[in-house]
Amino acid sequence: MNNIENVNVSETHYYYSNDFNVEEQDKEIWVDGKLAYTIHKGLEMEYDDAKQSDSPFYGLEILQTVYITNKGNIQFNNKDGSYYFFHSNGKMATYINGELMIEDPNGKFDDFIKFVNSL
Repeated sequence: MNNIENVNVSETHYYYSNDFNVEEQDKEIWVDGKLAYTIHKGLEMEYDDAKQSDSPFYGLEILQTVYITNKGNIQFNNKDGSYYFFHSNGKMATYINGELMIEDPNGKFDDFIKFVNSL
């Protein structure tokens, strides 16, 4: 998994649905580069040593990607290319077309920007 500068990814969540009428979205969770968990149409599955082709979502389009990191969470909208940074200090920022949409004079989001620019 991508670990850049001071941003270390512990989990990556890939979302395949955006149906807000369900309790859990269709998604898969990857830990240390291995498929660990999926929920598909409400059915949960845990994996010990799975690969991408073991997923019920194999070959389907990812709608959202969330990186769980030591600095906070990074959400990527796969459709429009926008990022949402949720810093562990409680601050939130949007990053669109290479531009941070808030003032950040102390560089609190610099590590997030370096990370997403490395993807």
